[in-house]
Amino acid sequence: MLGLEAHQRGRLDEAERRYQAAAAADPDLADAQHLLGVLRLQAGDCAAAERLIRGAIEREPRAEFWSNLSGALMGLSRHDDAAEACRKAIQLNPELADAWYNLGNAELERRRWSEAVAAYRMALQLRADWAACWNNLGSALLELNRIAEATEAIDEALRLEPAQAKAWNNRALALTVQGRLEVAEEAYRRALALEPRYPKALSGLATLLQATGRLDEAMSLAQAAIRLQPDAAEAYNTMGNVLAGCAEIREAISCFEKASALAPDDPCLASNALFHRLYLSSTTQADLLEASKAWAERFALRPLPPARREPEETRRPRIGFVSGDLRRHPVGYFLLPLLENWDAERAEVVLYSNHNEQDDLSARLRSLAGGWRNIHPLTPAQAAEMVREDGIDLLVDLSGHTAHHSLQLFSLRPAPVQASWLGYPATTGLDAIDYLIADSTTVPPEDEPFYTERIARLPECFACLGVPPEARETERPPALGRDGFRFGCFNNPAKLSDETVAVWSEILTALPHSQLVLKSLPFRSPRVAEWFAARFLRHGVSVEQLQILGPTDRRTHFALYTSIDLALDPFPYGGATTTAESLLMGVPVLTLRGDRYAGRCSESFLRSVGLGELVARDRSEYVRLAIELARNDGRLAGLRDHLCERAASSPMADGARFARSFQDLCEALLRQGARRAVA
Repeated sequence: MLGLEAHQRGRLDEAERRYQAAAAADPDLADAQHLLGVLRLQAGDCAAAERLIRGAIEREPRAEFWSNLSGALMGLSRHDDAAEACRKAIQLNPELADAWYNLGNAELERRRWSEAVAAYRMALQLRADWAACWNNLGSALLELNRIAEATEAIDEALRLEPAQAKAWNNRALALTVQGRLEVAEEAYRRALALEPRYPKALSGLATLLQATGRLDEAMSLAQAAIRLQPDAAEAYNTMGNVLAGCAEIREAISCFEKASALAPDDPCLASNALFHRLYLSSTTQADLLEASKAWAERFALRPLPPARREPEETRRPRIGFVSGDLRRHPVGYFLLPLLENWDAERAEVVLYSNHNEQDDLSARLRSLAGGWRNIHPLTPAQAAEMVREDGIDLLVDLSGHTAHHSLQLFSLRPAPVQASWLGYPATTGLDAIDYLIADSTTVPPEDEPFYTERIARLPECFACLGVPPEARETERPPALGRDGFRFGCFNNPAKLSDETVAVWSEILTALPHSQLVLKSLPFRSPRVAEWFAARFLRHGVSVEQLQILGPTDRRTHFALYTSIDLALDPFPYGGATTTAESLLMGVPVLTLRGDRYAGRCSESFLRSVGLGELVARDRSEYVRLAIELARNDGRLAGLRDHLCERAASSPMADGARFARSFQDLCEALLRQGARRAVA
């Protein structure tokens, strides 16, 4: 056929004319109609391609027709129909490699990772030298967290076709999961060298640079990705994270909302916009409640029927903790002392990890638990079935609306009693979560109407950090007596609100010989550090009063506390990990009484070590206390006296004491059952 020859030679206009002529001469000629459909598919007109290829199938239902129909259906985002078309092709010809490959692509889009792997492997049995198929197999294996197999598949794709940008992008993803960030960065840059206008690689590299504190280049890359693909949710989400690292919270929320609008079925993108509202002073608890309920109404799944369970008196209770942060992350650090002191005779612990990155802290947590489950590759329904099979009595969420959360899993109610704790300082909005575990400081009784959960209060502190090894190993000489007074804050810059900068500037200008030390990952970027400095300079602070530091290793991080006289807590979203670390290093923390859970964690820790006097009632008292303490060495020395020892023996650091209280509360929740108040 002359049309086919022209098609194969790339003369597409000529091919289309000849196919049309052949179809007009013989309307029953299925080949011509099918090939016209293939041309339309290549041109991106998937609707016309479907119509033409279906017409060919009506005349002669061949395997290759069904296989190519699946391509048109994929282009129309009808992934279920595409998978069914592939199966019909395979029924007609099980040796058709294209049909198996297309089935793998459809299953990949349907998040049926294991089925995608099986389909790609069948295609490769029929055609082993297919670079794109090896690469897509690597994608599916990455989703299943089978990193070694994924790496082998991607490397095979690159061996067959080294100039394959998509494979270099996948290699970067695999290396990122393994924590090999420098090599991952090289792989992203190889992908972009091959295809400079590749949005996924631009977004991926921007995400890596943002995670390693290089926000200036990350912003440029995210902007480039958005220009190239303005309908890609991933690029807007990346830009939102970069802007948040620069404390441009309103602009970040705008990006997250845009991302959510572009991917309306993604619950995590909608959660990003919700979570970042915690950083705004203008956000009220009523606002958070309303937005959280709206999220739940949009994304909550219908609860499963109650499972039949063996009587509890015949076995130990099983308590499950679910998180995407079971690693070197504040959640992992706070969970560690609880598990190290857990009484396994009272209850068994099962950990459910919703993140494919693991590290040495992951291994330590895993060694302390009775079970470890990787739910990252699973759908919420599959994860819920796993929880039910494990016989979990109390399921505890450690993420809330933060990254890598599993709230849709909780909405299915796989456990008879469910709670939220630690990872998210606000209501989840889910009716399926019965309790929020807090204390009387973080959630006082008058705040209960702002939570869909019942409040279950621990008797002392809402969380326990323990004493990190690096804190025990660091010498802690007093900073007092040095030239000039040094304030410090090692919090995430997203917490440095305009109101915080204004109040701290008032303190610094009143004490012209004082200095403020800021330390955080984003300050690795000189431009970001300069931008933050400019915010203070606009308030009259001199450049000599600012020391802005980037990330360090953990041992150096703790050692830097020894150079600080008084730590300042930001608002409205205050510190938690940083406050506990500061107190354990003997450095008092000045905080402002918050109007929400996110602004009260420091107060909880301060009261646990007997420093309630450092909780200011309003901004003017905050300024006054800071100035008075800086000018009164004797009073501050009294506050610092034996603070390390007091903090180490307090509820926020005594793991055994905290674990007993936490397990007591868990037993109370199990006795009370779902949706009943616990005081």
